[in-house]
Amino acid sequence: MKKVSLVFLSLLLLTACSGNKEEEKNSSISSTKISSVKKEATIKEKHTSSSNINNTNITKFQEYLQTNPQDFESFVDQYYSITPTTDQSKVFSELIKGKSFTFTGTVIEPMGKRVAVIANNKFSNETWTNSISSSPLASYVIFVKDLNNTKDFKTGDKVKFTGIMSSAGANLNSVHAQWDMNNGTMEKI
Repeated sequence: MKKVSLVFLSLLLLTACSGNKEEEKNSSISSTKISSVKKEATIKEKHTSSSNINNTNITKFQEYLQTNPQDFESFVDQYYSITPTTDQSKVFSELIKGKSFTFTGTVIEPMGKRVAVIANNKFSNETWTNSISSSPLASYVIFVKDLNNTKDFKTGDKVKFTGIMSSAGANLNSVHAQWDMNNGTMEKI
C-alpha cells in the first residue's frame, strides 16, 4: 500500500509540475499573440493616419477645383502647397490627370505644334529655350500641345487655353519641371 501511495503521489507531483509548464507555454503563446495584435494595430493606425493625410489633401484640392480656377499661377501654387510632396502625385492622379482644364497665361515660346505658356505674373520676356527651361520658373510653365495654330501666337501674348492634363510639373529644391496638356486649344485674350 505504501508503494501504491508513493507511486500515486509521484504521479500527482509530476502532473502538477507539467501543468505549470503547460500554463507557462500557453501564457507565452498568449503574450506573443497579444504582441502581434498590438503590432498589427499600430501598423493599421499608421496606415490610416497616412491615408487621412492623403484624403485631407485630396479633399482640400477638390474644394479648390470647385472654385473653377482659371489663373494658371494660382492653380500651380495651390498644387505645390500640398505637403508632404509625395501627396502631390496622388492628387494629380486622382483629380487632374486626364481631365480638361482651362487656364490663362502668357506665351513664352511657340514651338511646332505646341506653345509654352507661363503664369502671367512670372512672365519676364524670356523664352523657354534661352533661359526658363533651366530655371525654377520652369515649374510655372505648361506646354499646350496638339495645336494647329501656333503661328498665330508670339512671345508676350496673353492667352486662354484648354486641354487635357497629361503630366504635372515639379517645384522641388533640385528639380523644376513644366506641366503638359494635350488636345489643346488656345486663343488670345
